[in-house]
Amino acid sequence: MQTLTFYVNAESTLGAVRDYANAQNAAAPTLTRGVSACLKMRVFANADNADPYPLAELSSIPTWQFVMDDDFDSTSKYVLVAEHSEISVQSITETINEVEFTFSEFSIPIRSMNTEELNTLLGTQESVATLNGELVGFDEAGNEVFVLQIKGFTVRNRISSTGNPTEIQSEYLNEAQVRALCSAGLELIFSETQSELSQDWHEVQTPQDRFFRMRLNGDARIWSSGSAASAGWSDCYGMLTGAKGDPGQDAETWFTHVVFATAADGTGFIQDVTEWTNNHKYLAVLTTTKPAESLVAGDFAGLWIKFIIDSADNIKIADKGSYFASDNVEAALQELGNILFGLEEFLKEV
Repeated sequence: MQTLTFYVNAESTLGAVRDYANAQNAAAPTLTRGVSACLKMRVFANADNADPYPLAELSSIPTWQFVMDDDFDSTSKYVLVAEHSEISVQSITETINEVEFTFSEFSIPIRSMNTEELNTLLGTQESVATLNGELVGFDEAGNEVFVLQIKGFTVRNRISSTGNPTEIQSEYLNEAQVRALCSAGLELIFSETQSELSQDWHEVQTPQDRFFRMRLNGDARIWSSGSAASAGWSDCYGMLTGAKGDPGQDAETWFTHVVFATAADGTGFIQDVTEWTNNHKYLAVLTTTKPAESLVAGDFAGLWIKFIIDSADNIKIADKGSYFASDNVEAALQELGNILFGLEEFLKEV
């Protein structure tokens, strides 16, 4: 419930809306159609000062009524009516701008704020400011003993329409949408002719097909009649075709042969690795179209390589320099051993 506090000089029947200090005129509060409100009307006794209306005079009145209308025609219905039984009056003390004020305050709840009469008054207007309020007090006999009218209440209309807005589709896709489309891939259908009939198209390509259409993979629309575009299919594209070439030659079976020998001329030639000995220090590799049983040592002429050395005596030092007297590895290792032994003896003496 919306609470609206305002101040009224109640010296005469037609009250004047004032500020909290009763120093100058002010506007009557604004209500909103459909939003229940509670008017907190604080009344002054006169126009000269901020003295509150005597609470004792108001408290002695047992029954109150508050209505609102835009005319003074007794034959028409009220626009708004407060909850009469809930209207009350009490003394309120409040500090405003560091000054303490005491007010006689009416509490007037208006729960029904969406009446047909109010809708008719507002129509399609944004608001109306011609609503008047009237507070009446009755004694035990039902006599009217207090009347206060306030002119110029404003009621704002509500924003309304026939439904939710129609969304405008964006002309552009964002990055995530583009990636999703690319990830989905394409779906293809094929045909022998540029047909516009769905029954002439199929998913599995055949040698007779010359045309194709495509759409995004996962599109569930079915092309049963009408144009292919209604089901998301693209225009009809022709497939590239060329002259049929001559048949290719049959491939040959190739064999790789690894053989061993005891000399570079093929002496001791063997093909079976289980016959290998420490003397088979030469190896040859040959690829042919012949089976292994038809090969001889002569087929490997010029292909032999020695893959096992005889001894360290045969390993020569290319540049012995001034470090070793001999040019083979075995002699050099002996010299190096002698040097290390001499160094060990020297270290012992030190």
